Amino acid sequence: SHVTLPQVAGMFNGDRARFAATVEAYRRSAEETFAPSIEYARGMAKGWGHTLEDLLGVFFGEELSAGPPAERCSTLCVWTPEGWIVGHMEDYWLAFYGRMHIYDLDIDGYPRTVSLNYPGYLPHLAGSLNEAGVAITNNALWCPARPGKAKQVNHFEASLQSNALEAMQRVIRPQSALTDHYLIVDAEDRGVSIEVTAEENLVR
Repeated sequence: SHVTLPQVAGMFNGDRARFAATVEAYRRSAEETFAPSIEYARGMAKGWGHTLEDLLGVFFGEELSAGPPAERCSTLCVWTPEGWIVGHMEDYWLAFYGRMHIYDLDIDGYPRTVSLNYPGYLPHLAGSLNEAGVAITNNALWCPARPGKAKQVNHFEASLQSNALEAMQRVIRPQSALTDHYLIVDAEDRGVSIEVTAEENLVR
């Protein structure tokens, strides 16, 4: 169950103190903005026989990496008389090739959710659909990571909401660490296409 990401392992030119401080800042942000995300990560680490600290370097891998790969995900959304048709192509690090899983999770107090997932990451990151009819995909864009709410925490929290507007509120507040495009549709035929980024990336 151990995942190593070359993009993460080579970060910060071997400066372990800076690496640890950056990881801790993202952990605190996750705990402050959606505490169940860290609770889930802690349980995942325990199940694998690791500490939470062991897992967090992978958990926040995208925020920690030097930059996104040249190819990233893309999403197509088309409205039809029968409702939305959503197509998504998942492009990510080759370290995960052949290791993705489908989760069917029923978490107390939230809608049951089916999603495509990477090992060592929160559920629902690569695309999700819950029993309330909320479907979400996300596509990474190219701005550098900033302080803020981690991408996985954004999607995990949004995927557990009961409609598209509630989900949208979760991905836009508080400030996102990464720049991403989210497509959110729901059973009421509402659709949202939105890009989120840190305030620093809006300064020209």
